[in-house]
Amino acid sequence: MPHPGLKASTNPYFDGKLADIEPLFRVQVVNFVEGLFQEKMFQIKEINGQKVTATELFEYFKIYSMAFEDNRMPNPNSLLKATAEANNLAAKAMAKEFYSKQMESIIFKQQSFINSEQLEKIHMDSKLKSVKFFESIKKMGGVETSRVYMKELIFELDELLSKYFAHNQMKKSTESLQTPFTLLTLVFINYICAGFFNFIWMGFVAFMFKMCFYVSLLALIFWSYSKYTSQNTDSLQLIDQISSFLWQNVIVNF
Repeated sequence: MPHPGLKASTNPYFDGKLADIEPLFRVQVVNFVEGLFQEKMFQIKEINGQKVTATELFEYFKIYSMAFEDNRMPNPNSLLKATAEANNLAAKAMAKEFYSKQMESIIFKQQSFINSEQLEKIHMDSKLKSVKFFESIKKMGGVETSRVYMKELIFELDELLSKYFAHNQMKKSTESLQTPFTLLTLVFINYICAGFFNFIWMGFVAFMFKMCFYVSLLALIFWSYSKYTSQNTDSLQLIDQISSFLWQNVIVNF
């Protein structure tokens, strides 16, 4: 690298202004950084013939830091055990991440409330796929070590389910207000429009709005009854979905 200039290197009052740095030095710094971060400069690390992700590398750092924390060189057996532990912890972390992506792809993208039985089924399917993903990763330490971390994985996945239950309940609370408000708005709009078109002698148009008025009113009554009695869950979910669509695409822009 060329010299940055006397102003930058010897002046005690240098405050980092680029104008005080030699132009040639600035050009070479840019070239150096661009060359350093070229894709061909990076080599993906591998352990046991498998490419190491950032999640895995973090687990290795944590375990090896613990192995060397007493400032003494650990014996080979301790290092082998630490490597196996880090390997299995990394696999568990990747399996948990896989599970979270599976759950979020269904629950977070679906705007309407999901009933508890369906959510439990989604959890079981995602957990099974996550366990299979964990088993497919190459690990050190043998079957017994892997089995210990698999049990931990299953326990932690069951604990994560509460997070998605809470998110689902938030959607339920929102929908419990959104659906009746949407239906009441439709009842009011259709009633006003039916009266207006009837007043200007456009009977057919008034009749259509009157029919929409009765449909909205009956849907509101049916929704309220089903919500109170916890019956007709499929029809209830259909009304919620239609109300959510009308709210987002019609009423909000009305």
